[in-house]
Amino acid sequence: MDIYDTKNLEGNHIYLIEQVGINVVTFYDRANYLGKSVVMNLGEYDCPKTKQIGFDKQMQSMKVPAGFKVTLYQGCYKDTSTTVASKTFEGPINVSDGGGYGGKVSSFKVEEMVGGCCQISTTDNTCFYADYLNGNCIELPKKTIGCTRGVWVERATYDATTNKCIRELTAAEAEKLAKEIEK
Repeated sequence: MDIYDTKNLEGNHIYLIEQVGINVVTFYDRANYLGKSVVMNLGEYDCPKTKQIGFDKQMQSMKVPAGFKVTLYQGCYKDTSTTVASKTFEGPINVSDGGGYGGKVSSFKVEEMVGGCCQISTTDNTCFYADYLNGNCIELPKKTIGCTRGVWVERATYDATTNKCIRELTAAEAEKLAKEIEK
């Protein structure tokens, strides 16, 4: 992880964390998106990393774009000896006041929200009745409350001609399935 220190137009420090991936979330050490900021990409940032970038218990506001979510932890989430309070924010959202966690965040996760399909059951991939819009089954950006009685399938899409949820296997899943078939 490389850390670059630069200044914005107001003369405040901006720390850019360069890692493989896309920088998506911006944290600020003052409310209303002011002060020192750090731009983070997808990943898990436990206490050692937040201390390394100088943002342990410093976050006061943040911006999370559409398609991503941030889980904030009051403490080190990898510390299994204690219960760590957490709160998740799904983008697009701008949190100007720390969302009740201002100055308390010691670790966090930045994740991509994965869309999918809600189907009737694990054996029936027909579109669940709650996921229709104007008579057509719709692809969802995330699991909705209407899918609590259905089965959520991440990365699935709807086939309008069959009214079914279709999910292509990832390369790892296809390889695992091929090995099972060979047995």
